[in-house]
Amino acid sequence: AKAKVDECNRKLVQSEHFSGLDIKVEELLNCKYVKAHFGRLSKESYQKLKNYQDNPFVNFFSCSEEEKHYWGVYIVPIEQELEINRIFSSLYFEHCDIAGLDDTPEKLHERLITKLPNYEKKLKEEQDKLNKYIDENKENILKYYSKLSELNLFSSIRSKL
Repeated sequence: AKAKVDECNRKLVQSEHFSGLDIKVEELLNCKYVKAHFGRLSKESYQKLKNYQDNPFVNFFSCSEEEKHYWGVYIVPIEQELEINRIFSSLYFEHCDIAGLDDTPEKLHERLITKLPNYEKKLKEEQDKLNKYIDENKENILKYYSKLSELNLFSSIRSKL
């Protein structure tokens, strides 16, 4: 349950950054002749993109903005990918893995917001079960912990001799 909550929160954050895109992300990632790279670029690096104006394939499409970064995508033809990736790498472009976003970021965001409370409820139920188990078996758990700690101490002493 915790993994689902974490995954849901991760996708929520990612979809939030790209909410300006009105295209299904998975379709963009599966294009045959171009590759899309999602991520963020520092504002300082974004200004340096002007140095590459003569290259028509160096374009960064900003979707959202934070204090120090722009979140967006750059799209390159397959045959130019190595060169353009090198340029963006030199500008410290940070990739964001958004595979699995099967809809537009805004629609996905709405869907995840409705799912998150259910996942959190399941997580709380599982946590309550675990706490109950620990309370009921506290004595045995402490015995095992003590014994294992003791054995670990003996082992470390033997290895030092």
